[in-house]
Amino acid sequence: MDLGSHVPFYQVDTFTGRPFHGSPASVFLPDEPLDPLAMQLMAREMNLPETAFVLPAGEPGKSDCSPLRSRCLRAVTRRSPRVTS
Repeated sequence: MDLGSHVPFYQVDTFTGRPFHGSPASVFLPDEPLDPLAMQLMAREMNLPETAFVLPAGEPGKSDCSPLRSRCLRAVTRRSPRVTS
């Protein structure tokens, strides 16, 4: 897994029309598909509720007017079991 390449990304506000409101999300724009583990590590590093990876649906390296495809990762927190006495 190579994490050395530069992948442009943006932090956006979702579900709002006003800056600094709504729910924050990160959006990565890689040139080619990424390893699922690399995507998980990148999403974890962003520490936001949602992270999206947007790729052209066409062949890698071709710049055409093909539609986009995306993969979204949601932050998951693990809760400790509740202790009752």
